[in-house]
Amino acid sequence: MIGSTVRRLVLVAALLATALTAPPAHAQSAPRAADYVTFFSTNMGLWNLRTRQRIITCQEHEMVGWPTFNAVNLETEAFTNCTDSLNFSLNAQATGIWKYKTLTSYPPSSLTTISITQISLHFSGVSCSITVTGGSPGIYDSAGAAMALAALQPNPDKVTLIASGVVSCFGLVTNGDLLEWRGDYTVDPPL
Repeated sequence: MIGSTVRRLVLVAALLATALTAPPAHAQSAPRAADYVTFFSTNMGLWNLRTRQRIITCQEHEMVGWPTFNAVNLETEAFTNCTDSLNFSLNAQATGIWKYKTLTSYPPSSLTTISITQISLHFSGVSCSITVTGGSPGIYDSAGAAMALAALQPNPDKVTLIASGVVSCFGLVTNGDLLEWRGDYTVDPPL
């Protein structure tokens, strides 16, 4: 009898300790590395919709984020070998958390319209300085785990990219110009 009472007390103490130290059921835990999604492109570029000219190219662009319901919070941006239209080197600095949003799917096809929103990006170099803000429409193909960004995609969110803080850039872009983000991305793991 005393042994079973002691066992019950130990069990109750263990349950209380677990309940007091465990996070509430509604608390959201930090994402693990396995929860992250990577979007990777080897041909990202920005085009001026007014002049139809390429103004910036980056050899590589990688976005990493964690999925939520119908969205991905893109926390990390990495740009490699960015240049302006005359091949002068540019530094790229992204700020804030960008959002990948799933908008409309087209069953039975594997295509879904998406948008990248809350884009905030600054390019700077000796020949050009520009800040780009807004959003870009695109298409996600679940069959190939691929995403394509371009202004010519369906744009149900009516997102746009706008140039500001423009210095020089050879006159190819001015403050207020609408820009097009072009890029083909692999998505790993598939969404």
